[in-house]
Amino acid sequence: MSVDVTVLYFDGCPSWRTALERVEVASARAGVPVRVSTVDVTSDADADRLGFTGSPTILLDGADPFAQPGASPALACRLYATPGGMTGSPTVDQLAAALTKQADRPAHWPLATRAAEGEDGFMAAIAQEHGQMQSLSCWCCGNPFDEKDLTRLGSHPEVAVCAGCASWLSRRARSAAEAGLRTPGAQLRRTVASTRDAVTRAGLQDWPVLGPPLRRLDRHLP
Repeated sequence: MSVDVTVLYFDGCPSWRTALERVEVASARAGVPVRVSTVDVTSDADADRLGFTGSPTILLDGADPFAQPGASPALACRLYATPGGMTGSPTVDQLAAALTKQADRPAHWPLATRAAEGEDGFMAAIAQEHGQMQSLSCWCCGNPFDEKDLTRLGSHPEVAVCAGCASWLSRRARSAAEAGLRTPGAQLRRTVASTRDAVTRAGLQDWPVLGPPLRRLDRHLP
């Protein structure tokens, strides 16, 4: 199965060219054919519309396999965590693994043929029947979870997200829905979101002393 690869970039960060070269090498290494396109992101509005969280952003069939919860759309250079440290592009091995995982996903999911308890249980039954239960992880952050700690999407039961990422997605959706609103609640949530983005960009949530209370506080903020 081939994979559509879209490299989103802006000219201020040259790492996108390295990413483009590595995608081609990773495709050959993984044995996964790819159709590669590039998109030059030139405005904050385009960054928000495309989910562009820095250059380069690499989409596989429209999804970002390296997405980081809390990252906000921005015309900025993006860094990736690799075995060798933070760099401007995923490694060839990381890209090959992402391509292989994407190519192995089924194009569609038929209905489950046996009953399951609850909505998420029904989604899990579909995934289990089609061999997707052997490695349970959040599609957003990539961390491993038990089935009971994941929520599956109704029309794409192969997609499962953890509670933390579901909360982040909910915030993104609410932010998009409230764009331009001037109600006190909307303005408060925008202020909180702006502060959260600043904390995330500075990496304060990972500081040994300051990080834990910040993360606990974040769970109670809109």
